[in-house]
Amino acid sequence: TAKVRVTLLNKGPDAYKPDTYGDSITIERSISLSGGYNGYKLLDHKGNVQSKSKKDLDSLLDQLNIQVENPVAVLDQEEAKKFLCGKPEDKYEFFSKATELERLDRQYASIFDKIDEMSESRAKVERSLLPKKEIVEQLKREWEQFEILERMEEKIEIHRVKYAWSLFWEFKEKQDEATKNLELIDEKLEKRREDLTKAESTATTGSDLETELNQKLAEFTTEAEEASKSLSSQEIKLSTAKQPLKQHARTLKSLVKDQNVAKRRHQLAVKELKKIRDEILQRAGSAESEEARRTTRRVKAEERMKEVKAEVERRAIPIREALTKYQEKEGNQESLSESLNSVKRQLSAVKSKVQGLRSSEGNSMALFGNKCVQMYQRVEKAQRDGRFRGPVVGPIGHHLKVVAGKEHLAALATSAMKVGLDRFIVTNDEDRSYFLRLRKEIRCNSRECLIIQTNQSPRYQVRPPPEGTETCATVITVANDLVFNSLVDTGRIDQKALMNSKAESEEALLITENGRSSIKGGNIREVHILPEGDFWQVFNGAVSMSANRKKLRQLIGIDRTAAIRDGENEVEQLTFEVNDLSSKLNNLKNERHQHKVRWNQLKNEDKKAMLEIRDLEETIDRIREETAAAENVTVDTTEYEDEVNEAERAIEEIKGREEETKKSIEELKNPIRELEAKVEETRARSEKVTLDLNEASKKLQEYVRNKHQRERVLEKKRNKLQQFEDVREKQMADVQERTEKANEAMFKARKVTYQIKQTREKKRKKLEKRDDDQSDNEENESSQEDLESIEPIQVNKNSDYWKGKIVRGEKDIEKERERRKISEVDPEVALDKYQRAKADLETKMEQVVSIEENENNLVNDLKDRKTRWKHFRAHISLMA
Repeated sequence: TAKVRVTLLNKGPDAYKPDTYGDSITIERSISLSGGYNGYKLLDHKGNVQSKSKKDLDSLLDQLNIQVENPVAVLDQEEAKKFLCGKPEDKYEFFSKATELERLDRQYASIFDKIDEMSESRAKVERSLLPKKEIVEQLKREWEQFEILERMEEKIEIHRVKYAWSLFWEFKEKQDEATKNLELIDEKLEKRREDLTKAESTATTGSDLETELNQKLAEFTTEAEEASKSLSSQEIKLSTAKQPLKQHARTLKSLVKDQNVAKRRHQLAVKELKKIRDEILQRAGSAESEEARRTTRRVKAEERMKEVKAEVERRAIPIREALTKYQEKEGNQESLSESLNSVKRQLSAVKSKVQGLRSSEGNSMALFGNKCVQMYQRVEKAQRDGRFRGPVVGPIGHHLKVVAGKEHLAALATSAMKVGLDRFIVTNDEDRSYFLRLRKEIRCNSRECLIIQTNQSPRYQVRPPPEGTETCATVITVANDLVFNSLVDTGRIDQKALMNSKAESEEALLITENGRSSIKGGNIREVHILPEGDFWQVFNGAVSMSANRKKLRQLIGIDRTAAIRDGENEVEQLTFEVNDLSSKLNNLKNERHQHKVRWNQLKNEDKKAMLEIRDLEETIDRIREETAAAENVTVDTTEYEDEVNEAERAIEEIKGREEETKKSIEELKNPIRELEAKVEETRARSEKVTLDLNEASKKLQEYVRNKHQRERVLEKKRNKLQQFEDVREKQMADVQERTEKANEAMFKARKVTYQIKQTREKKRKKLEKRDDDQSDNEENESSQEDLESIEPIQVNKNSDYWKGKIVRGEKDIEKERERRKISEVDPEVALDKYQRAKADLETKMEQVVSIEENENNLVNDLKDRKTRWKHFRAHISLMA
């Protein structure tokens, strides 16, 4: 005995009976010459034998698509020789086996044979049914004469059932009327509750407002106290900082007085010196002695030096003022320059932002189609030239924008609309013809720049989607009415919902009642979902899911009109501010330059004066040396000159101290100005906090005045609600009473219906002899489940009508019984013969129907296989 085993992996979606065989299947082939087992075995992953049937092996091969006889799958030496060295006929035979054409031909031939066999079998069975049908018809006629009384009794039973159900519907109508009244009361009660809830919510909101006002009042009070403390502290700091300034001011005042005293002493000394020199000149007479000349030269030099020093003294204040103004302008210029640079940077950033918004504001027409830009230019030119009679709008995508905040649904909306964004809209046949000529001029293919022709009408008013749901119409804004109406007509943008996921869409929109599904809202027809763009819809109460094969692409731009408009306004405002600051900066630079030029001029003049004073001092010193060396000195003026020099030195010293004091005062002024600015800022903040505090206090007082009025209104609403609840309790009791009567009537009607059905079933079983004698005598009690399974029966007459029908029917039965007599033929025997013949005929007819169905299935399968076989051959021929 020889055995060959092959183990195959049995995982994944194509696994063959994984519950039986597990993760692997082993096929064992046994070949025995001595009478042992000779055949196949299928073993599971544990090695246990699960099947020995060749049929199961064939099913396994079909499931795993293993073609053992296909030479492409298993190529033996003989087939390889034919393929390499054989004739063309052999190679074609190899090709037919490899492509399964030969197997398909055999299968088709086998199917043809089976169809012929089934047709012959069906014809034989139909021929054998003809005499049986005649027998059944004869037995049926014999039995029908015994059914008249039973039919009359069945009619009365039907009348009894309808009578019972008519009573139920009368009670049910009264119950429905009471229930309707209860619903009206519930609606009014619900409105009252809503009103009360709103009033309580308003009261709660008012309470929150009171809490908020109290909190603001406390915050403003705290802030006012802090501002007051801060203001007092800063005022103390300012007063402390001003003390040194006041001290320096007093010192400066004292120095001014000292300077005036020194100047008066200097004037007296100069006057005394002049008097002595005049006396020397008088003594010298008109003689031009050397001494007189030196004295004249010395007097002129001293007078000139006095004039120059006076000029220097007068020039000191303008120099200091010019320098101070120049320094102030320098600081202001730096501050203004920084402000200008800051505004320029802000302007540049806003311009870049606006430019970016503009570049992405409009949809790129090239995305809609290759010919879109050319066609748009041609249409615009034709409109300018007056070639169109009506409006021509397009491409459609150029007029679409995405609502801000809904960008994640833009690509899904584009896919859901299923409308070409490169399409143009026309409103009449003449414009359509001219547009087609433009398409031909730019050589558009059959799928580029298509036309939608529609009538011009006002913008459609579409129904809003259910709350929490987005549609294409709510995600996309369309400014042009013609484009909007076309998208509603062709793209159904108001009927296509857009959701983030399938679970979310089903939770929000899918409604399932009594085994039937529907979409919430009534207007939604398709629900498209992320991330792939698949969608589901409902047909005949069943959910149908469809996959999207195309990748989602966002071709519609975001509506940035408002952002661009705001950006342009900001650019305009910043540009004006830049121009204003530039003008002020230029003016400030000019003023600073003027002060600098003035300061330089004064400094140069002062420098020249100081050089002249030094030269004059040297001249005076030389004259003094000459005078000291002269032998005929008559009067010594050195003491007077020393007094003059001492007075001058005192004045210079006082001036130096005055300059130092002024510098100290200027140095102290800057921090004092900062403190004063802080004090003013704190004082303004304190005033604002005070105003806010007063306003919050007024609001709180107004709230307190209105609080009692709201409480009175709330109390009235509560009393009204209580009255409605009392009325509802009474109506509930009435509904309960009527419901009990209706339920009792339904129970009786169901019981009557069930008993009649059971009676008929017993008669049928008795006549068919399906029960024994014991079961015939038993009575089946109706269970609660049996009664509840009976559906209510609708009747169109009242109970009195059906009661009269029952009475008249019973009288008719009595009359018919008296008129008719029982036949000698046993009705049970006749019924038994009729039923046995009928059952035999129905069995044969079922066989015929089964054979015909199998035949039709084979014919349909053969057509399908032929179609696929043709496609397969065409595919093979293309591949070859």
